[in-house]
Amino acid sequence: MTDRLKLLVTRRLPDQVERHLSESWDTTLSIDDRPLDRDALVRAMTAYDAWMPTITDRIDADLIATPGRRVRILANYGAGVDHIDLAAARAAGLVVTNTPDVLTEATAEIAILLMLMTARRAGEGERELRSGTWTGWRPSHLIGQGLSGKTLGLVGFGRIAQATAVKARGLGMRVRYASRSAAAPEVERRLDATRAESLEALATECDVLSLHVPGGAETRHMVDAALLARMKPNAIVVNTARGPVIAEDALVEALDEGRIGGVGLDVYEHEPTVHPGLLAHPRAVLLPHLGSATIEARTAMGMRAAANLAAFARGEEPADRGSGKSTVAARLAAQVERSAILSLDDLYLTRAERQRLARDVHPLFATRGVPGTHDVALGVETIAAIVRGEAVALPRFDKAIDDRAPQAAWPCAPEACRLLIFEGWCVGARPQDEAELAAPVNTLEALEDADGIWRRHANAALATDYPRLFAAIDTLVLMMPPDWPTVLRWRTQQEDALRRAHGAGAGVMDDARLARFVSHYERLTRHIWTEMPARADLCLKLAEDRSLSA
Repeated sequence: MTDRLKLLVTRRLPDQVERHLSESWDTTLSIDDRPLDRDALVRAMTAYDAWMPTITDRIDADLIATPGRRVRILANYGAGVDHIDLAAARAAGLVVTNTPDVLTEATAEIAILLMLMTARRAGEGERELRSGTWTGWRPSHLIGQGLSGKTLGLVGFGRIAQATAVKARGLGMRVRYASRSAAAPEVERRLDATRAESLEALATECDVLSLHVPGGAETRHMVDAALLARMKPNAIVVNTARGPVIAEDALVEALDEGRIGGVGLDVYEHEPTVHPGLLAHPRAVLLPHLGSATIEARTAMGMRAAANLAAFARGEEPADRGSGKSTVAARLAAQVERSAILSLDDLYLTRAERQRLARDVHPLFATRGVPGTHDVALGVETIAAIVRGEAVALPRFDKAIDDRAPQAAWPCAPEACRLLIFEGWCVGARPQDEAELAAPVNTLEALEDADGIWRRHANAALATDYPRLFAAIDTLVLMMPPDWPTVLRWRTQQEDALRRAHGAGAGVMDDARLARFVSHYERLTRHIWTEMPARADLCLKLAEDRSLSA
């Protein structure tokens, strides 16, 4: 497939995104910004190579089975994919990608907005003012309730819920949460949050119940009549997750009977249809699915979907589907209940620590990745806690800022974790002999490490510090590309995809910078290819197209 694949974009997107898509491919944009009907979707299945669908496009097994289907990739515009039959897509060989990790702050802001509007009856006041019926200030007019000192109950405790907790703490709220597994003690301390014994217990004690769980059969009608009956009469229900999480008939009944204080909704059970009882109720604050509706988030979503398309068009595996070590790890983890993934990349030293290392030892240590640039102690402590069965926070490094992410953003390993997958380019590597360090292996070493200080320091770290990090490994798996030129080509393709998606600029390397960057890893990579195959428990050899060759 060429870069000029024929692309259908089903809804209007930010101007910057639409321009980029039109410049990159043979793109058909939405004109009226209305959902396509079933007949149009069926026709589009045979007319385009790729779609960029949204949550309003219901892509079921029958649609995927359209005779003569031409579509090969659904580059979904959004993080959630519960509108796509993933099992049918996999069976049909249809690639599906999404846009994770770009909606967190925007959605958390909407959750806080709904809490404030509902508690302070802002929607009622705004409607009264616009209708011309306001008669002026009076002491008893539209008395609401404050949030300071109140208890926020978070259902689910992922990134959006944790971002909401940070903002709620700024309002002086007490934070409780309910989730299938406990957050790490470090996360609870950072957010001053505690876990409720159950969802039912949380509903009983909280003043605001905010939903942050995925859609699907498991969470459908999680908030039903029985749960609503447990809530305080002044309690508020907020939903920025998925509409079907709430049984809307039961919600309207609870509102009408005065058994809860109000609701703030951004999503609906039968979206875009809204329950008439909600539309009619004065204490229902209703938004038209604005969770990600900031220019920053919506543009990032489009550019990330475009990057996935660019990778697919060039014959690569899209980043948000993947087939490399990170994706293999994710797919393996999905098969094992109570599993976790720890990436060596997430153990990088902070930028300030690497700058000190570059100043005090060698300038090449400013570039992260080689032994010596990881926080080994942090990794050892994290792995030990997981082995002990603790629900520990997993470190996360944000490459967009070239620094460790705030601890509040760290994900959590489940309690009593059964499988830990530790992945990284040099996981399990052993040091070289002194004689092997003498001669430089490339121009970078010859010109910038002529005295060998950098490579000897990295090798010494691998010999003395890293064995502690690798000691807990039970099974060692090596994924081997065909050769070093192929590694360079793959890395160049990744950078080309980023350049197409974001343009030349910050964070995107030109060919010269990329060649220098990759040279930092050539020595140890070649050494791993020589010494590790004989001792690895499993060696997966990859072909030039990244498929498994042996």
